Amino acid sequence: ITRHAGLAERRVLYVNVPPDIKDRSVLLLDPVLASGETAAKAIEVLKAHGVPEKNIIFLTIVASEKGIRKVCGSFPNIKVITSDIDQCSNDKGMVTNIGQFGDRYFGTEDISGMRCRWFPEGNESMDSPQK
Repeated sequence: ITRHAGLAERRVLYVNVPPDIKDRSVLLLDPVLASGETAAKAIEVLKAHGVPEKNIIFLTIVASEKGIRKVCGSFPNIKVITSDIDQCSNDKGMVTNIGQFGDRYFGTEDISGMRCRWFPEGNESMDSPQK
């Protein structure tokens, strides 16, 4: 599943699932759940292959509240498991150093100017010392 910069639309590039996937439990893995759009597209693909929502478990390392709302609101029978809910997000998803994990991992995005827009109480920039 891919997206184009600036566009919310996700496109499926490749699908390869077992013929009996509708009879299986499915672990859907993504390291970061930001906007929830890519996860939603992946879930739609699984459902199109006959997988019931109750058989899908979505696992992620870190999630934004927006992403959780998108997935759980659109697919109420999906189980979502995460190790952390990121508090550094805006209306587009996460803006922390871990955001856009796929682009950063595969080197398809310039990250030189990225920084978190959330600062601990009393700090106005990441350059100021942490309390």
